[in-house]
Amino acid sequence: VRMEIANLFGYETYADYVLEERMAESRQTVQDFLAELLDATKSYAQKDYQMVSDYAKSCGADYTLMPWDWSYWSEKYKNAKYSISDEEIKPYLELNQVKEGIFTLVDRLYGIKFKENKDIDVYNPEVQAYEVYEENGDFLGVIYMDFFPRATKRSGAWMTSYRDMYVDENGNEVRPFVTLCANFTKPTENTPALLTFD
Repeated sequence: VRMEIANLFGYETYADYVLEERMAESRQTVQDFLAELLDATKSYAQKDYQMVSDYAKSCGADYTLMPWDWSYWSEKYKNAKYSISDEEIKPYLELNQVKEGIFTLVDRLYGIKFKENKDIDVYNPEVQAYEVYEENGDFLGVIYMDFFPRATKRSGAWMTSYRDMYVDENGNEVRPFVTLCANFTKPTENTPALLTFD
């Protein structure tokens, strides 16, 4: 059906159809980016593969590692070489500190600023609303951050757009409202919300 839609509008593929109005703009741009990424990272990936493969062989795995073997052997290698568990890393990844770190990074890289606004209505008391601004002060939109599980919320993590950015009939830009949802363990009176590296 997607191919039919694309062909009806004169596009060779559905990717050509949807990318025209997105940041990449064309299938060729995406393919060029992926090729550049592959060139830049392949030698490192091959070194990682060799390192884990050699480790697996030293443990008696006398076979070529396949993709389905990778998680098992890379985890065993990490534990043998570095002996670090997720539980040891968690105290360094307190949710609010991670969030502030990401805000600082995005500000440094792109000049984008996040300002919490408690006057914005939220759909649950645990949700935080942030206004997002360009470096020059231009308003970009609102992001709702919904991090904790509750009975009426599905599991997993996702992003939802409640309103996309568009230009109205008077030529005014209407800014988007989006939500970032996750299901991190809630903090308690004695324990903050701690994340794993993953």
